[in-house]
Amino acid sequence: SNGFNLSHIRYDIKRAANVSVQGVYIGSDLSRLDSIATINAEGAEFDYRALNVLKGLNQQHHFVRITHNAPNGNSNQLFRNVLFDKSKVSVDATVEVAKGAKETNSKQLINNLFLSETAQAFTKPNLRILHEDVKCKHGATSGSLEKDHLFYLKSRGLGDDAARVLILKSFTEEVLSAIKDPELLQFVSHIVFEKIIGQGKQ
Repeated sequence: SNGFNLSHIRYDIKRAANVSVQGVYIGSDLSRLDSIATINAEGAEFDYRALNVLKGLNQQHHFVRITHNAPNGNSNQLFRNVLFDKSKVSVDATVEVAKGAKETNSKQLINNLFLSETAQAFTKPNLRILHEDVKCKHGATSGSLEKDHLFYLKSRGLGDDAARVLILKSFTEEVLSAIKDPELLQFVSHIVFEKIIGQGKQ
């Protein structure tokens, strides 16, 4: 995970296409991903989900721009960030609804879960709406593992590590469950939870 990684991906969505993207990131010394999507056909959909599990001094930065140029389009963004140590994540995500893109439905949600008091998250969900007949919402949340939840699970016989992992599995599920290939899901889940369990044992 050392080094620098700068990537740029562009999506040009036409003909009522349904594009689904899932990304799982562990960061590096500096990692940035630019994702630019343009919905250019009526009824097209773009679903973008990202899970960031960062520890040490690793960083992961996301820059997302989704533009609705056609009516009846749907877009969904979901970021789940699990932050250990002195790791850092940023999400700069903007949805723009152009004039004439009526009945657009767009959602943005960024959730940060801190496993350290020294980790940092910078979130910037934005909406630019130039048409009235649309449904758009965005939001961001930050929190830490709830002591009450840990206590409840431990009172049911789970050890501390097992209780933490169960809560984190629930937190990451909505991103990981979108990976439809069973072998890929197993591979990614192994990487994610080996990282989480290994961190918990330090």
